[in-house]
Amino acid sequence: MPDADVFAAQRLDPPWPGGRLWRCRDCHLGLRHPVRDEATYEQLYAQAPDWIWVQRALRPDQRLVLERIAARGDAGRVLDVGCYDGALLAALSPDWTRHGVEASTAAAARAQALGIDIVASRIRDLPAVPGLYDVICAVDVIEHLLDPRALVALLAPKLAPGGSLLVSTGDLESPAWRHAGGAWWYGSFPEHVSFVSSRWARAVAPALGLELVEAPTFAYDTPHDEALLAHRRRRLRRKLLQRRVRSALPALLRTRRPTRALGEPGLVVDHVLLHLRRTGDARTATTP
Repeated sequence: MPDADVFAAQRLDPPWPGGRLWRCRDCHLGLRHPVRDEATYEQLYAQAPDWIWVQRALRPDQRLVLERIAARGDAGRVLDVGCYDGALLAALSPDWTRHGVEASTAAAARAQALGIDIVASRIRDLPAVPGLYDVICAVDVIEHLLDPRALVALLAPKLAPGGSLLVSTGDLESPAWRHAGGAWWYGSFPEHVSFVSSRWARAVAPALGLELVEAPTFAYDTPHDEALLAHRRRRLRRKLLQRRVRSALPALLRTRRPTRALGEPGLVVDHVLLHLRRTGDARTATTP
């Protein structure tokens, strides 16, 4: 994985070594190694500038989440874990009772100004929050946690029977990621420490009283210039081919670590929306 010199818009000096991308053969979870201690990550998140939590427009993943919520028909209670400035929840019909979890004080204040009830500042505090939710969403959250299964296990008991858990993140099973390996752009952010897929969701869901309803894939961003997009895709194909050729060389001739990330947001389909539904007794697990 490429070295990193920026974490949540903050310069890292010296840069952090990228390490390697590993995957569990049983549950198919991808993990960055090595990682820093949890206190280091929390300190950097706390120091992040307020502007990184503010959105200009809804992204494709957020629009997919809104479509799934609207498809439920009758409004109910919805919780957005990592709600940022509340833009996603604010786009819902006011018939929904909207709640959020947000660690950033500035972002939480913006969300509250939009009528969002901030029920907790940390995910670990959710078990103490009363009530169940018809929908829980976690958009661009799970990849920041060292134990993604623990997050799902914590959220599952907060779902009402038949409730939906909507998780959007990078898709470790995407063709481009499989070819690029740890050099794929999504892993170049040092705050991204774990990587999941629909295979991972199918492996962990049953034991948590959940089922995977669907797992649509999508591109993280919407292209604005088709000609430029086609050019960048051709360039990416060349780089992936070069990488495949290098991988066939003897070990002594290979590059030990990629110096630059491959790909960029919106270039190809490399994200997934995991739509899980509560079916039985959702069990608890260690707090992430």
